Amino acid sequence: MQVDSNLKAKYNPARIHQSQYSNANHVTQPQFSDEELGKPNPPLSPALTDDNWMPIQGTIILLFLIPFIPAFALFGLIGLWVWAIFTRLSTDPNKITALKEKYNEAIKYYNEVELPNWQKNKPFILQEKLADFNDNILYYLIIQQGWYEELDVDEKYIGMGEQEVFDAICVENIKACRHVRVQDNYTADIVCFNPKSGKLCVVEIDGKQHWEDPSQVNRDNQRMQDLATKGIPTIRFINFFARENSKVCAGHVEKLLAWHRPI
Repeated sequence: MQVDSNLKAKYNPARIHQSQYSNANHVTQPQFSDEELGKPNPPLSPALTDDNWMPIQGTIILLFLIPFIPAFALFGLIGLWVWAIFTRLSTDPNKITALKEKYNEAIKYYNEVELPNWQKNKPFILQEKLADFNDNILYYLIIQQGWYEELDVDEKYIGMGEQEVFDAICVENIKACRHVRVQDNYTADIVCFNPKSGKLCVVEIDGKQHWEDPSQVNRDNQRMQDLATKGIPTIRFINFFARENSKVCAGHVEKLLAWHRPI
């Protein structure tokens, strides 16, 4: 590949990946299942010996083993059924009746108390869930994209100007997250989100290899195109400019993520 000799000049001061894909609104109303909203589970039916006592599975296995280890299988089969019949005959009918009564009381309490209380509180639980979603919306969007945040990144991998730009973005009405793995072999410097517009973008702070190294330029272009197909633009700044002009960079990010009223 022939590197564009004017590529560095296109950081003026930001280089934004242009494509036919628009910056999409990535926010969708979350849907929570009843289980996620804490719906109580009905009580489990007790294991009643007189209802399910025959060792069917063990019998099938032992019958299968007869051609291979006949003595073991036959003795095992006899022992299994002796145990099963003894267990059945020795079961206390009063105990079974007590278990059934206890289960019926638990079902009644579930239907008359637990379930109605949960249904009564469900709107408030849903409200709390939605509030948590809104408070941590960028985290949820990262998860929805199949990305994840890399924690405990070594300081030596934090490039010049990255911290300054991140801090300046966080002062604006933008949510930001650093070092997000968006592909198997690609970690974005910063992922930003505007809650008002619902728009995401990736921010990269570039050293000279991003406009001088042909292989790096190729990788950058492919990564930006892949993100653009998802409606996520990439905005790039030269590292020494970013370090000295972090607020200018933050302003460009805010503009890129701005909400535009339809005409």
